[in-house]
Amino acid sequence: MGHPDLLSIDEPGAIGSGSLQQDDSAVGASYRPGALVEVRCRFDGHWSPGFVVDRVDSDGVYVRRLSDGAVLPVPFGIAEIRSAVTRR
Repeated sequence: MGHPDLLSIDEPGAIGSGSLQQDDSAVGASYRPGALVEVRCRFDGHWSPGFVVDRVDSDGVYVRRLSDGAVLPVPFGIAEIRSAVTRR
């Protein structure tokens, strides 16, 4: 059984191999709305906590910042997000 925040690649709403890049932590899966995630900072490459998945579409993964509820306007690729639940 998989993680409850992840969709199987075969489930409706999952992102296929499309234009999104995948890394080893996300192969065969995409994130459900509401999943707690960290995003890779595009400025310096570090992982930033405090986000949840807002929606997933063909453009990528849109995240909402927990601090103020704002949805970031630019989607993230699968390789640019990771589950915050399993990170320490």
